This record gives sequence, C-alpha cells and structure tokens, in this order.
Amino acid sequence: MIGNFPQVHTSFILLAANDLPTNTPQNQNFPASSILKIPFPCSCRNGTGISNRRPNYIVIPNDTLFHIAAEVFSRVVTFTQIQLVNNIPNPDMISVGQRFWIPLPCSCDDVEGQAVVHYGHFVQAGSTVSGIAERFNTTESTLHWVMWYMVVPKLGGRRRWIGKGGDE
Repeated sequence: MIGNFPQVHTSFILLAANDLPTNTPQNQNFPASSILKIPFPCSCRNGTGISNRRPNYIVIPNDTLFHIAAEVFSRVVTFTQIQLVNNIPNPDMISVGQRFWIPLPCSCDDVEGQAVVHYGHFVQAGSTVSGIAERFNTTESTLHWVMWYMVVPKLGGRRRWIGKGGDE
C-alpha cells in the first residue's frame, strides 16, 4: 500500500512517526486493528485546515473516486472534495496511474499554548474519551477541545461528527 502514497519515500518516515525501531523489516505486517501514524503537512486558513498537497494517491485498476474516498480513506474525505481540489471534470473518468491530492482534514491549532501535532482517530463503538486520552497520552479536557475531526460510529442510521461547535 505504501506504493500508492509517493510522499512516504521510505519506511523510516513511518517508523519514526510510530516510534518503531529502525531495524523493523520493510515487509513487516501489522494486524488489521493496528493504528499507524502517517505524517503530512497541514494548511490552515480561517480556522479550517486541510492537508497541504499531501497525501497523494496513485490510481490503481478498478479504482473510482468514491472507492478512494470511502474505502481507502475511510470516508474522512468525500469523492467530491477529491474531485474539486484536483480539478477533475468528470469523476467517472479517472485513469490508472493518475496522481490525486487527498484533502484530508487537519488542524494547526495550538493546544494550551503549545504547538502540537494533531492526529485523526476513528472512534470505535464503546470507546470513551478517557480511554482515547490515555491511549494518546493526553487529557480529556484537551481532547474535548480538539475533537474537531473525531468521527463517532453511526448512531441511529446517520453519522455524527463532533466538533468545536458541537454536534452537526
């Protein structure tokens, strides 16, 4: 899968971001439930952030913009957002080998006066704020402040987003 993300030039970028030893084999498999941090730059304007021309995704056979958005990027971005930032006239006409910028949501906000790196996190059913805070070595109050992009599993047939402005 790393081959589809040309900005991840070496496994060392992923190893460093995930506190893994440098002698971790390049063909190392991780369980499906593993969380891997993939660093990318963020661009912020008017209180809104999106990834700054990264990550890029290279189209493979049978890809569609919907598949890339829904399956590869787990619906964190929509196919329409990918279409717009890449000036794709017809979303049904993409070609193998095309490279697309995936405009992931991100944040550049300081937390408690400190410059920090924000991570996206998919909340699993049954998760708690205290459990997530412990997992990422932060506090519950900090999480409540930065929960702009946390996705709560489908509730009542619709997806809820929790953000600084409350539920949408």
